[in-house]
Amino acid sequence: QTNSSESAAMAIDGNESTKWCQDSIGDKWIAIDLGKPTQIAEWWIKHAGMESVTYITADFKLQKLEGTEWVDVDVVSDNKLNTTDRKVTPFIAQHVRLYIAKSTRNKVVRINEFKLFGTN
Repeated sequence: QTNSSESAAMAIDGNESTKWCQDSIGDKWIAIDLGKPTQIAEWWIKHAGMESVTYITADFKLQKLEGTEWVDVDVVSDNKLNTTDRKVTPFIAQHVRLYIAKSTRNKVVRINEFKLFGTN
């Protein structure tokens, strides 16, 4: 994280005006333990494009943990939209991860909100 007020927890706090900001070198991701195996059918991201269109995350993917390996569930490339809303074939997972393959123009990740939804 860039600082304590932009921690990864800010991406899942239900408040679109807070954000997770990660500016270090290397892989950038946020992993979530759902506490128990849970069905997921949709995922949603609010990028930081309201600050600047150059802050919209470009390439990213939703992954699930299978044993000790992260497996891609859905992949987004060359994104230009500030809101991502993706339906996926429903799957069960306890651990999921938002992995950023290519962040923004200056290689900083800025995610205002990340949500997962089941089939209900």
